[in-house]
Amino acid sequence: MSKASIGFALFVLLSVVWTLIWAFVLVRSGPPTLTYAAVAKRAAAIRVWLFWTFGSVLFVLFVLSVYFFPYRAFAMRRMGRPQLKVEVVGKMWTWEIHPDSIPAHTMVEFDVTAGNINHGFGIYSPAGRLINQVQAMPGYTNQLVTSFDQPGKYTVRCLEYCSLGHHLMVSSFEVTPKKGGK
Repeated sequence: MSKASIGFALFVLLSVVWTLIWAFVLVRSGPPTLTYAAVAKRAAAIRVWLFWTFGSVLFVLFVLSVYFFPYRAFAMRRMGRPQLKVEVVGKMWTWEIHPDSIPAHTMVEFDVTAGNINHGFGIYSPAGRLINQVQAMPGYTNQLVTSFDQPGKYTVRCLEYCSLGHHLMVSSFEVTPKKGGK
């Protein structure tokens, strides 16, 4: 089971539990016996409690997720230093990728820039699934640190409309089996 599936299942479980709690409270509450002012005061207190509870939970989840951010420093801390640097330049309707062959199970740093206008550098697996993406901007280099476990032909597409020939902006690189193993 993938991390995304586990995360989704956990979300659904928590949503069901939360809904059942509120259904239980609603069923057990019975007809109102308080005045409107008392109910409004109680509701305001509940809203404040919910705000601080949800805010605290979201803050804790954010702090715990920082480790998994896709930015270079976080990726290097999680996966190690890159062993190969790949230069990528997006130009009108083409990608220049050097080198265009990458050994599998190797930490790679893509240095992505653009020669003319903004482009979206999207890497698709051999099965056609988007696995990574970063902006390609003129005058700025974005770093994308990743590794590829599955050998094969990976497709690169532009993910930001860049002009009439945008649909032609497709390239690829090869991930080869690592020599001496795997």
